[in-house]
Amino acid sequence: MLNPAGRLKPYEDTSVQIRKAQERLSTLRPQPNRDWYARYLVRVRIMDAIAISVGLGISVVVRSILPFSMAATIHINDYVAVSIGLGIGWFFMLSLLKTRRRNVIGTSMAEYQAVIQASVLAFGLATILFYALKMDLSRLLLVMALPVGLFLLLVGRWVLRANLNKQRNDFGDSLTQSLIIGRFSEVNAVVTDMLNTLEAGYWPRAVCILDEDEDEFVYDIQRVPYTQLASQLQEVGAVIVADGLDAQQTKQLAWELENSDIELLLRPMLTDVAGPRVSMQVADGLALMHLDLPHFEGYQLAVKRLFDVVVAVIALVVLSPLLLVIAIIIKLDDPSGPVIFTQERVGLGGKTFRIHKFRSMVVDAEARLAALIQAQGGQKELFKMKDDPRITRVGKFIRKTSIDELPQFWDVLVGKMSIVGPRPALPQEVAMYSRHHLRRLLIKPGITGLWQIRGRSDLAIEESIRLDLRYVENWSLLGDIVIVLKTIMVVLRGSGSY
Repeated sequence: MLNPAGRLKPYEDTSVQIRKAQERLSTLRPQPNRDWYARYLVRVRIMDAIAISVGLGISVVVRSILPFSMAATIHINDYVAVSIGLGIGWFFMLSLLKTRRRNVIGTSMAEYQAVIQASVLAFGLATILFYALKMDLSRLLLVMALPVGLFLLLVGRWVLRANLNKQRNDFGDSLTQSLIIGRFSEVNAVVTDMLNTLEAGYWPRAVCILDEDEDEFVYDIQRVPYTQLASQLQEVGAVIVADGLDAQQTKQLAWELENSDIELLLRPMLTDVAGPRVSMQVADGLALMHLDLPHFEGYQLAVKRLFDVVVAVIALVVLSPLLLVIAIIIKLDDPSGPVIFTQERVGLGGKTFRIHKFRSMVVDAEARLAALIQAQGGQKELFKMKDDPRITRVGKFIRKTSIDELPQFWDVLVGKMSIVGPRPALPQEVAMYSRHHLRRLLIKPGITGLWQIRGRSDLAIEESIRLDLRYVENWSLLGDIVIVLKTIMVVLRGSGSY
């Protein structure tokens, strides 16, 4: 979407996103279901108990079959008793650190962080206790139980979350019926994001629009006048304040919800800033919201670069046989052109570089572009065609499976790209950026990113840029690891790629 000056508009809810949201609103009809969290919580507790038991059980078994590590003063039965006590403490530490609370479970990366913190803390306290009691225990019990059990805990949470998200996206199940309050533009934005991100777990049952432009609201959802708001609260499981209420009105709303199981959520002004960067700072009654500013230098980037190099080296070594086979197949399929396709892209700080991919199009692809653009009524800068006739037979396969991207590990190794980052943009695309969009260039472009796991080629250009900007503002090493794991799943499904 271009503005009259020829530049991309600042990201906003586009017609593409609204159409997708309206389609979900018309096809999914979730029933009121307030007890989904209670049922899901039971499954989480059972999965946690199994993961902890298996992790500790493996440690005890390994401990018992390694005679050189056996201490004569401690019988194996004592290790079983210690493991049971450690497992109980570990299980309750997961509750104490609120790893199963409703606003985190099944949706936020903070769930995984909290599980890791609770597990490390449980073992730290156990180590101190064993030392204080002078218990002559083998270190193997702790050294093995923590990583094995923690891995199983994280895998178990991921499996449950994947199933929960499938139920939400495919069937509209396990969603909290919500009432959204605010001005029509903000309510419209919240409903659009809510319907396009059912993984968050909320469904727009009704809206309360506070301004005079409510007729411009684009969704067919029940309207609730503000004067009748109190009578409708018991019909929903969550109330979301988009904007429009002053402090006193918000307090009054909170009082109305006291002693109920209804959630109250406030939409932040900085919608693309992640929770870990936001904290409350209170001093002598003065309450302020503290926002940690993003940093694009220092040890964080050094750690990110180390992660990039390690992953790129491993990928190039492990995948080298596949790279050779693909290169041979491409050459046999179309001997007239090179195996590797290079193209100018814009990287860190606006500097251009040559990106490397396996060639997936015919040699004269650029010459045939003008005719395709005219036939499709598109524009060269943002042209993307689902059934592009310029793609070769092999090209269709390597694009669908993202194999054409594998040579980019070399670009990562030499420092031009990162494993995770914003989408590598074309120079003509960057030329249309507003000042706001140029923040994408504060970080190296990535082989994968939020755009890769949220739709790939199916995304509108504005939404792709929005996700890139969100990543730039909130990137972290743990977030990169999660994105890489999700990318693997997306690639295996072959969704959104053409």
